[in-house]
Amino acid sequence: MKNSPWIVKLFSFLFAVFLLVFIGLQAYRSVKRPIKTETAVSYSTFKGVSATALVIRDETIIFSDATGVKNYKIADGNRVRKDGTVIEIFNDIKTAQAGQKTAAIDEEIDALNEIMRMSEGYVLHTKLLADQLTEKLFDLRKLINSGDYIEIAQRKKEYTDIFNKYRIGKGKEKDYKERLNLLREEKKQLQAEAKTPVNIKSPQSGFFVGAVDGYENIMKSSDALTVDFNKYEALLNQKKTPEANAVGKVVTNYEWYLLCSVPENETSDIVRGTEIMVNLPFAVSHDLPATVLAVNAISGKNSIVVLQCSEMFKEISNIRTQYVRLITNQYSGLRVNRNAVVFNDGERGVYVMEGQEVRFKKIDSLYAESSYLIVSLDTQDSTFLQLYDEVIVEGKDLYEGKVITK
Repeated sequence: MKNSPWIVKLFSFLFAVFLLVFIGLQAYRSVKRPIKTETAVSYSTFKGVSATALVIRDETIIFSDATGVKNYKIADGNRVRKDGTVIEIFNDIKTAQAGQKTAAIDEEIDALNEIMRMSEGYVLHTKLLADQLTEKLFDLRKLINSGDYIEIAQRKKEYTDIFNKYRIGKGKEKDYKERLNLLREEKKQLQAEAKTPVNIKSPQSGFFVGAVDGYENIMKSSDALTVDFNKYEALLNQKKTPEANAVGKVVTNYEWYLLCSVPENETSDIVRGTEIMVNLPFAVSHDLPATVLAVNAISGKNSIVVLQCSEMFKEISNIRTQYVRLITNQYSGLRVNRNAVVFNDGERGVYVMEGQEVRFKKIDSLYAESSYLIVSLDTQDSTFLQLYDEVIVEGKDLYEGKVITK
């Protein structure tokens, strides 16, 4: 019995499809490695809680009933001595500008005189100064690229001093003597225009802040330890009216306090007497160390965590209410995909590729998330996972010593 032509054609078609699939599968297997790897890299994370916070400091208000144009002599967060001038008050803008210009000229004259004295008593090493100048120029370029023009302004004197020393070392003293004479003449003219300002002095030593917000007399730092959630809410809701004729204030203690409102069920890792790190993302770019003084709880309400901080600078000198993050634990090590974790002879670890061989490396977990672990890095023990090891995250029938080729 002869086969029907359509049966022969169907068989031929199916056989051709089978060959194509078989050849394609073999080609795919020949180019695809039967495993997937990820590189073990350094990684850091933290565990913490978010909170709203109120800042309490010891502050003394500076008063003045003088009117006119204010010229602040001390920047926020800078130290001031008792009876040191913090503000000059001029009659009008013209005299204020003349006074500011005179102060700037005085600074330049002092700087040039200091450099001229150095050149008389010492040899200025121009090679060393040239190297320092080059280094400062690179720093300046970085600041310009980052757009940090405030920092550029603050470093102006530093850059100018090195440049002036270099030029004097190259024999340009005459230019600077002429410059000093011009500055002195300009100062005389300005002094004729400017009238003596009213000088506002600091009543105490401390850190100057040029603004008041009405909290200054509501609460002192000595009361911080007893604040619970009810007192905290009362402080926030109380009407704050800045004192009349207040022109600034002095923070009289470098230690200040954060009252943090934290959900009651999130305070288990916050322990009295321990040090934690505080992140203030809208104020400063780095974390601040703080000591936990108290955790004041009221059943059914937020707890108030009382923190003591001992750093003072411009960015935090005038903050009052802030969103903060309390960092209770920090973890650093190697990041490992959870899918890679295996047990070998009762030990927890991962398989890695070393050349074409599979090797088992032990791991010691520090921190776990749903998709990854952070494990410790022990550079002294090669049986543990090392930086840049190729960790196998997908593969079948893996075992120590297995050879895998393409």
